[in-house]
Amino acid sequence: MTAGPDGLYFSDLYKDLDYLAPIDPGASILRIKFVGGADFTADVTAGKPPLTVQFTDTSNVPRVLTWEWNFGDGESSFKQNPDHTYAADGSYDVTLTVTSADESFVTQKPDFIIVETRCHGDANGDGVVDPLDVGFVLARFGCPVDSGNPGCVAADQNGDGSVDPLDSGFVLARFGPCP
Repeated sequence: MTAGPDGLYFSDLYKDLDYLAPIDPGASILRIKFVGGADFTADVTAGKPPLTVQFTDTSNVPRVLTWEWNFGDGESSFKQNPDHTYAADGSYDVTLTVTSADESFVTQKPDFIIVETRCHGDANGDGVVDPLDVGFVLARFGCPVDSGNPGCVAADQNGDGSVDPLDSGFVLARFGPCP
């Protein structure tokens, strides 16, 4: 096996077809081309608006020609490592398309950026993530989030669409002052 600039090369020592004996000499060269993939990170993924996020391309695509970012709020960029400011509360899917001379690679991270005026974990809205938030969540177990009841929506801290014990664990993991 030999590594080349654009992939790995494998050879076998014997013929696969039209051989008289299994040890007849004759090599086949097989090439597995490395194409890479698109990926990225961000310096922050949650916070209050306006939230400025520095995105970093971590793709391993050879010979990149272009980068195209979609930040999920209608804005985009063609820089390799852009920053972007989210002005409104919301949960944003971020998509990166990396195009090489041969093809395009796309990665999308759903709900990658969460912007909310209320501190994540602060279910009761008092500015601190504390045991009172756990009580707020516990008092609303089974509350239908899709009812539009603001208390139910606030108690669904992990955003899975239901108020359940996982929400109180989510709050417990974030005890402390809101940033």
